[in-house]
Amino acid sequence: MNNNRMALGAAASTALVLEWFGWWWAMPIAGLVAGWMLASGNRGFLFGGLGVMLAWLVLIGVPTAAAPLGRLLVVFSGILGFGASLAFVPVLIAILLAFLLGGLGGLTGGLAAQARK
Repeated sequence: MNNNRMALGAAASTALVLEWFGWWWAMPIAGLVAGWMLASGNRGFLFGGLGVMLAWLVLIGVPTAAAPLGRLLVVFSGILGFGASLAFVPVLIAILLAFLLGGLGGLTGGLAAQARK
């Protein structure tokens, strides 16, 4: 249980640092850290994905609390072909993408750690 929390924190903090530099495409590295720490593909996928997703929720939530995001989301949902009533869909897609990026990195890290043993 303690390893799970440590891996979740490591993935989230690594994702925050990588995102701070603008490297959103490097999120699998954050998941890889969690998977390597847990040495399990299944738990690496889960906690790597959750860690990156948590980091992206923070990165989306802080600007939302400081400034109105509703108009921007309506514009994005209009570009994607959704109506104004589905303005939450771009955020949902971003969070799902974050989970998958972190999860696949965690799976890779967990399987690499298992192969190393």
